[in-house]
Amino acid sequence: MYRDPMQWEFIRRKVLQEEMSQRAVSRETGIGRWMIAKIIAHKKPPIRKTRTHSHPRLGPHIPTIHRLIAEESRTPLDFTHSINDIYEHLKSCEYFTGGYSTVRDYVTYLRRDRPKKRRALDIWEHARDTLAAVEPEDARIFLRSMSQSKPPSLSRAKVQNFMRVTTLYAEKSSVGAIEPSAEDRARDWLHSIVVGSIPREQVFQDMGECDELPALLTMAQSSKRIVRNRALAILAARRGISGRATNRILGIARHSYQKYLQIYEEHGIEGLLVRKPSSNRKFDSEPLKQAIFSLLHEPPSNYNINRTTWRMADFKEILAKKGHPACPDVIRTITKNAGYRWRKARLVLTSQDPEYQQKLARIQSILSNLKPNE
Repeated sequence: MYRDPMQWEFIRRKVLQEEMSQRAVSRETGIGRWMIAKIIAHKKPPIRKTRTHSHPRLGPHIPTIHRLIAEESRTPLDFTHSINDIYEHLKSCEYFTGGYSTVRDYVTYLRRDRPKKRRALDIWEHARDTLAAVEPEDARIFLRSMSQSKPPSLSRAKVQNFMRVTTLYAEKSSVGAIEPSAEDRARDWLHSIVVGSIPREQVFQDMGECDELPALLTMAQSSKRIVRNRALAILAARRGISGRATNRILGIARHSYQKYLQIYEEHGIEGLLVRKPSSNRKFDSEPLKQAIFSLLHEPPSNYNINRTTWRMADFKEILAKKGHPACPDVIRTITKNAGYRWRKARLVLTSQDPEYQQKLARIQSILSNLKPNE
């Protein structure tokens, strides 16, 4: 609910003292009239009532959760029990029958205002390097014993993360630093273009002067993905990044990449910004256009409608019965493209002759029987 006290007082003064209507205040402030009425009824914003949760399934296990959370603050290790570890502990040791989301919501609620814990011992800053220096089997046994205690001192996720870092550290120590691949360098470069972390002057220096380069960089930072991908594909091609790598990085098909390059070569920047019209737009259908104008020429009385001009609802219904369903927007678009607004078309194009259909059929019959020399 709206609770700004200054705005609250301003609205009450406008209505109660300056005798301004609630409708005018709503129009001026943009606040709904039902909220204006509530502000008039209360001198100050009402205090919001807090909801209380009973926790029928989790209730007997709440002390255990508090104990596990409290243990995190008493250890020198900078770690927290993962929610999945707490959930599994409750299920296996205390036979908890509730769901994972119940435990997740309650643990998140307990940790919402907890300040970020600082490490107590400086030695833990170098713990990974220390364990990486010992024999791999000893480090593995130590970590496994830490993660399998009840409750675990280290979560499974942290152990797995440590093993990944240790493996990478060992590979770098034995064979030297791993050079990033060409695709990784291309991905980093394109990402820096999108987020704007690389100066434009450096981009101009790397790719050479180009009149359309500033426009391409602006398009590369667009919020529309298709515009961004088109610009990045052109920039990647000009920088010499392979099409295969560009397709994988941007997640586009090969024919789309080739189409972007072809459009840029033929039409330049303007071609990249033009959106291809859909090929199945209903208001481009020739049979539908003919059916609409054919029906417009007939009077409604031919279809047992006691009117001299068409109404949109009647016109739409009869058009659907003839096998050409169309919504009012499509009908209006077709008549407008022909130079008539709907209101004018139903007056100008509709014939008032009740025998219009018979006369039209007679004329068509005569024209169809004409010889080439007539």
